[in-house]
Amino acid sequence: MSAAFFQFIKTPVGKVAMGLLLLAASMIFLEVWGQLLLDALAINAKASYDTVPLIIGQGFYVPTLIILVYLITPIAALICFLLGREYQVVSRYLLMNWVATLIAASLAVKLFASWKGIPISAAPWNAIDLFYELDHRATLYHHWQACFIVALIPALALNIVDKFGVGKKIKDALGDAHFASSTEISKAGGFGKKGIVVGKAYGRTIRLPGMESALLAASTGSGKTSAIAIPNLLDYEGSTIVNDIKGELYDLTAKFREQHYNASCYCFNPMDDNTQDFYNPFFYVSRLPDKRIDDLFVIAQALIPETKLGEGFWYQSSRELFMLLSLFLLEVRGEATLADVYDISKKAHLEKYLIQQIDISEIAASKHLMQNYYAYSGMHEETRQNVLKDFQSRLVMMMSPSIRKATSKNSFDLTKLRQEKLSVYLSIPTGFQELLSPLLTVFWTQVTQLMTKREPDLQTEPYSVLCLLDEFGMMERMNRIKDGLSFLRSYRVQFVIIVQYLSQIISKYGRDDAKSFFNAKNKIIFTPSDFEDAKMLSAALGVKAVKMQSKSINGGTMQSSGHMTTNYQYQSKPLMRPDELMKMKLSKAIVMIEGQSPIKLKKVYWFKNRNYKEAIRSANE
Repeated sequence: MSAAFFQFIKTPVGKVAMGLLLLAASMIFLEVWGQLLLDALAINAKASYDTVPLIIGQGFYVPTLIILVYLITPIAALICFLLGREYQVVSRYLLMNWVATLIAASLAVKLFASWKGIPISAAPWNAIDLFYELDHRATLYHHWQACFIVALIPALALNIVDKFGVGKKIKDALGDAHFASSTEISKAGGFGKKGIVVGKAYGRTIRLPGMESALLAASTGSGKTSAIAIPNLLDYEGSTIVNDIKGELYDLTAKFREQHYNASCYCFNPMDDNTQDFYNPFFYVSRLPDKRIDDLFVIAQALIPETKLGEGFWYQSSRELFMLLSLFLLEVRGEATLADVYDISKKAHLEKYLIQQIDISEIAASKHLMQNYYAYSGMHEETRQNVLKDFQSRLVMMMSPSIRKATSKNSFDLTKLRQEKLSVYLSIPTGFQELLSPLLTVFWTQVTQLMTKREPDLQTEPYSVLCLLDEFGMMERMNRIKDGLSFLRSYRVQFVIIVQYLSQIISKYGRDDAKSFFNAKNKIIFTPSDFEDAKMLSAALGVKAVKMQSKSINGGTMQSSGHMTTNYQYQSKPLMRPDELMKMKLSKAIVMIEGQSPIKLKKVYWFKNRNYKEAIRSANE
């Protein structure tokens, strides 16, 4: 309806109609303004459209301005209310002050009239007449001033009590948690034009300010794809990387990003025999000997994560074996893939095979290669076989022909994420998530390592990077991401860590290290389905002071009748109890920004948003 109205007023007929309407409204406004001025100045006459100019010509500037403010204030309050959003707060303050001023003026006139026995009505505009008609040097004028000041005391007292009174002290002591107003959201930067889209509040899109990363707890079917992933892939102007669990993100958003943002889009699906895009972790290993060790160790840590306390020997030994086989391939053959590493580990009498190949190649084997070789070959035979079995279990995915092919070469350069607009979609078919977990862990660990080698040069690297890590709980432990959440913003990289349950993080990282994720500057809360999660989130939202009422009835006796006693006391109450969080509507969400009150908002489902639907439709035609 509003769109049709705006289209109408743009037409010639609409412009004429609006012009006539504004002219009529102006004439009425001038007459009302003039009539109130005449009443305020105790002039018994009927106003017309030229009354105001005549009164101004007589030098009555102050009453003319006062009446104008009196008339404009409720109109401005109505306009602010209709605008919605943060303007509704302004509307409330304007209206409250307007009403308070009118009541104070009427009360002042009433007090003065009763005190002095003057027959004058308590209309608020008569206060102006008294200021003008009374002799400023007379005692009567000073009495009128005293009445006016007394009338203002209740309004001032209410403001003082509200700001500094007992209620505020109680809230300070027991808790003052509340959902952010539009003004608070605006001050926090939530209504900005850039940032991660998280929903809508007060009719406006809410975005996370700055470059801080976020943690999202969202169970299956809660809308994390349709309300977070897709809107941000359509909205984010920089480079993007996303775990495309269902494979729909690439189909829906890739063409739009190519056309609208001129981004190069890649879809890495290691289970697709016909895949056109490939990823080889060894592509990012430096050719410089010293740097090569560091880069290989990043892969080793991701591929062979830490295990339970007391099992350090096995995973450390497996990492050393990975370093040995990788260095062997790079130095002897000049290239490597994960499939090559796995295949060599299957060689009979591995330690003999390696030294024979080194001798045959006649290369000058590096110190690091030989150190790892001697460490492996020097193990007891049984221990060596156990280490080999542990290592091979980490690379069992390389038995898949599809994965071998997908990791045989490299299609995209992750080092250019800030130099060019790239969008990489990691398609993870249902049922293969556990199998692909080590490969995904390697990928995301490398992304973090490559992006944090040095701070970007804005002249040559102008783009920021958004990483959406859906199903983060299924990936192995990644210390680089855990430690990086606190400083990734300085590298212009934002992570959105998405888990189904917070306990998934605890199980992988332990309760202490999990705090690195729980202490993320931004937290997005969808309706939790796990009670332990709900308890944790309820505690994070804080408590508020509420006034509780209790009643007691005392029975009567022969000599006296019974009576009822009402008692009031303040208590602390969670802003939202765990059960309230679990009953929260699926269309609602809560966002917590560090240092700010939480924001309650509506999810922005792409299929319910006209702009998003049109963007996808036009790009895929």
